[in-house]
Amino acid sequence: MNKLILLLGLIISSTSVANDGLAPCLTLVAIDAAQTLDIKNNSERYETNKFMGRHPSDSTVRSYFAGVFSVYSLIDSFAPDNLRKAATIFCISTHGSAIENNIRLNIGVSF
Repeated sequence: MNKLILLLGLIISSTSVANDGLAPCLTLVAIDAAQTLDIKNNSERYETNKFMGRHPSDSTVRSYFAGVFSVYSLIDSFAPDNLRKAATIFCISTHGSAIENNIRLNIGVSF
């Protein structure tokens, strides 16, 4: 399933022509989603995202990240340039930070 999420993120991000920042943004979101799905495989780890709860189900994780994909894609498609740029910076910094923290906890992504 993690490979499917990563592939979906790459496909969606590669179809965007409106904002060059969307591709790296959605790629990071896909990696974050895959890591979040992997957290449940380690009983010592827990999710810190308050929207999903400490031990979210796979369907909760998938629904949450589907919403995240949708929001960033909608912003990229319809928002003014300044809002798109701000959303891209927010996306990359937020999900990049989450990925970095997960890697520090030995939660990687395997392909």
